[in-house]
Amino acid sequence: MQQELDLTAVHSEEVQDIIGRAPAWVIRRGNMVVLYIVLGILAGAWLIHYPDIVQAPVNISGSNPPVKMIAPSTGRIAELTKNDGEEVKEGEIIAVIDNPANTKDILELKKIVEQLDTTSDPQHKIASLSLPPHMQVGDIQDDYAALAQAIDNYRFFTDNSYYANKINVLKSQQLDNNEIRKSIQERAALLNDQLKLEKWKDSVNLELMKDKVIAPAEYHEISKNYMGQKMNNTDNYTSLLRNQQQLDEYEKNISDLQQQYKTEGKDVLLNVRNAVKRIKGLIANWEKQYLMQSQVTGKLFFFRIWKVNQYVSYGEPVFMVVPATQQYEIRAQLPVYRAGKIKPGQKVLIKLFEYPYEEFGMLPAQVERLTSVALDSTYTVQLRLEKGLTTTRNRTIQARPEITGMADIITNDRNILERIFEGVYGKLYER
Repeated sequence: MQQELDLTAVHSEEVQDIIGRAPAWVIRRGNMVVLYIVLGILAGAWLIHYPDIVQAPVNISGSNPPVKMIAPSTGRIAELTKNDGEEVKEGEIIAVIDNPANTKDILELKKIVEQLDTTSDPQHKIASLSLPPHMQVGDIQDDYAALAQAIDNYRFFTDNSYYANKINVLKSQQLDNNEIRKSIQERAALLNDQLKLEKWKDSVNLELMKDKVIAPAEYHEISKNYMGQKMNNTDNYTSLLRNQQQLDEYEKNISDLQQQYKTEGKDVLLNVRNAVKRIKGLIANWEKQYLMQSQVTGKLFFFRIWKVNQYVSYGEPVFMVVPATQQYEIRAQLPVYRAGKIKPGQKVLIKLFEYPYEEFGMLPAQVERLTSVALDSTYTVQLRLEKGLTTTRNRTIQARPEITGMADIITNDRNILERIFEGVYGKLYER
C-alpha cells in the first residue's frame, strides 16, 4: 500500500510537469494564429472604407414658381374650359364667373376694337367692318351702341359728297374766272397799245398847236380821245382787280371748306377712336372681374373647384398653374455642427419624404455652394440635381411645386483604421 502511494506521488509529479508547461509547438502555432487574426483585423480596418454622411433637411422648388389663381369676384362658376391636370397656354381662359355678358360676344367685341385701334387705314377698316347686330355685352351695352353710332356717323361723313360737291363748284367757278382774267389781261395789252398810240397823237397835235397849225380849241377836242383811252385803261385795270378779288374769294372759300372737311373728318374719327378706347378699358375691367386666364404656360391644377355652378368667393384660391419648363432650386438647411466638412462638388443623395427611397430610390445631386454666414445657427447649402427628377432606380418623380426630403451629403471617404486613430487622437488632445 505504501509502495503504491509512493509510485503515485512520483507519477503525479511527472504528470504535473507535463500539465504545467505547454509544448513549444503549441505556443508557436498559437502565436501565429493570434498574429494572423490581428493582421487580418488591421488589413480589414485598412481596406474597408465608408464615407461620412452629413444629413440636412432639403427643399426642392421650381425656379419658375407655380402661379396661384384667385377668384377675382364672388359668384358661381358659369364656364369651365379646362380639366384638372390639363396643359394650358399663357392667356388661355380657364373659367368665367357668372355675369350679364356673353363671353363669346365680349371676345368678339374685343377683337373688333383691337383691329380698329391698331389699323393704319381706319377709313378702309371702318368701311369694311360689319358689327354684329345683337351682342350681349352686359354693362358695356350702352358703350357698344355709342360705338355703332360713331361708326355710322363716320361712314355717313365719308360717303356723303357735300363738301366735295361744294368744292368742285367753287373750283369750276374759279376756272371760269381764270379765263375771264386772261381775257381782261389780253384786253389790257390792246388798250395799252391803243393808249400809246393816242399819246403819240396827242403829242403831235400839241406840237401842231404850238406851231399854230391847229387852233387850241381843235387840239382840246382831239385830246379827248387820249383822255378817253386813259379812262378805258383805268376801267380795264379795275376789272382786273375785281377779277383777282373774286379769285381770292374762291380760293378762300375752297380752303375753308377743305379745312372744315378735315376738321369734321377728324371729329367723327376721334369719336370712333374714343368709343373704341372706352370699350377696351371696359373689356379689360370685365376680364379682371369675371375672367380667369392662365398667366403662364404649364399644367393646371384645381383646388376646390371641379365643375360649373360651384360658388367662389373673392380672393379665394381656385387654380394653380405649374410652368411647363422648370429649373429646380435645391436648398438644404445645415446645422452648424459638422458644417465644416461640406465642400463644393461633394455627392449628395436625396431621400424624398413623399417617395420611400427603398421603393423609388434617391435623387443624385452635388453640392454647389455653401453660404459663408450662418443664420440662426444654420447654413444654407445649394445643391444641383444630376439627372433632374430621375432617381437612382430610374424612376421619374412627378413634378410638384415643392418637394421636401432629407439630403445625405457624402463627405470624407475613410477606412476604419483612420477612424480609430482619429478617435484616439481626439481623446489624447482632450487630456
